[in-house]
Formats: sequence, structure tokens, C-alpha cells
Amino acid sequence: MFLFLMYLCSADTEDVCIVERLFSSSLVAIVSLKAPRKLKVCHFKKGTEICNYSYSNTILAVKLNRQRLIVCLEESLYIHNIRDMKVLHTIRETPPNPSGLCACQSVMTTVTWPIREVQQLERVQVFDTVNLRAANMIPAHDSPLAALAFDASGTKLATASEKGTVIRVFSIPEGQKLFEFRRGSKEMCEHLFPAFSMEGLYLSASSNTETGPKRSPLLGQDTLEKY
Repeated sequence: MFLFLMYLCSADTEDVCIVERLFSSSLVAIVSLKAPRKLKVCHFKKGTEICNYSYSNTILAVKLNRQRLIVCLEESLYIHNIRDMKVLHTIRETPPNPSGLCACQSVMTTVTWPIREVQQLERVQVFDTVNLRAANMIPAHDSPLAALAFDASGTKLATASEKGTVIRVFSIPEGQKLFEFRRGSKEMCEHLFPAFSMEGLYLSASSNTETGPKRSPLLGQDTLEKY
């Protein structure tokens, strides 16, 4: 499907490295390998380019919801208004984020990204993209973050570190730790990729090892769960 969309949006069939679609709409954000600093926003059904923006460095990630489009560079983030694509706010000189790790709520307007402190504590910055202000800073892990994932309601955030042993779930925007899911040391992997079920009652996790996806219920009063 993505190859078909790219054919409609680009006559010269550039190699595409980032594709993000706004839910089931015709709006698609595209970044190519040929021009990694340039973002194109297309209407794929009409096969037309709506607008394009160029940035000071390579685009590492693009996130969309019904109000905002977020562009993540290694040391900055750009917040666009989804209606007219104008830049509303720029967050500059963020701590280095070479993987472009960030997450955006689908129904609300909060964006998160990792911040590493001198003490090696990895925090998650929570930013309100409506009022354009920092909302919270969540102490998440003691090693670099590898994954961030919101649930469908945008009220829970799952985080995983590069150690690959623990997934934590926090309330948003309060930042209270709700659950902690831990693997055994024999099952350690380099990266975990958490994802919530649509109703937000289950959390699944896949990894880059031969271990298959696992799922745990987000129910009960215990703060430590195995998965």
C-alpha cells in the first residue's frame, strides 16, 4: 500500500525512508533518502503535493494527530498546525536523540521524547502541543530509552529501555507509575517494542530476538507484573 501511495505522490519515485499517514485520511507525510532534510505533505488520492518544508538537519521521525504534525531532528522538534502546516513552535537544543525517538498522542495533543541526565537517569519530557509548554518530566529508566508508546486514549505511556528487561507504564500527564512489567534475565534482548490494545486493557511486547510477542493485562492493584 505504501509503495502505491509513494508512486502517486512522487513522479520520480524517490526512495522513501519515512511515511506517516493521518489515520485513514488522504494526508501523507513523506521524507526521502535523496532529501532527508525535506518533508513533503501529499494528498495521495489526488496525487498532489500540498506543501513541503526544509529543516536544518536530517529528519528522524514524523508524528501526526488531528491537530498537530511533529517533526523530530536529532537535537530539535518542530510543531506544525495540521490545518495549515504552519510552524507553531520549535523546541531547540534538546539532548541528542540520534534515533529520533518520540511519541505523539492520537486523540490528544501531547508529545514525548527522552532526556538523559548526568546521573545516567533517562527521563521522558512530556510537552503540551496546544498550550505550547512543558507539562511534565517523568523519570523512566536508568539506561537509554529504546521505545515509547501511548495507548489509544492518550492517558497511558509505555516506556522501554535498551536493556530490554523492563517496561513501565505511566499515567499522562501526571507521570505516575502505574505498572512495571519485567522479563527474566535469561530473556534479555537488545530492544523491546510495547504496544497497547485498542481498549487499553492489555499491553503486548515484541523484541528483536527469537522471543515471540507477549501480552499482559493492565488490571489489578499490583505495580509489578510479569509478561
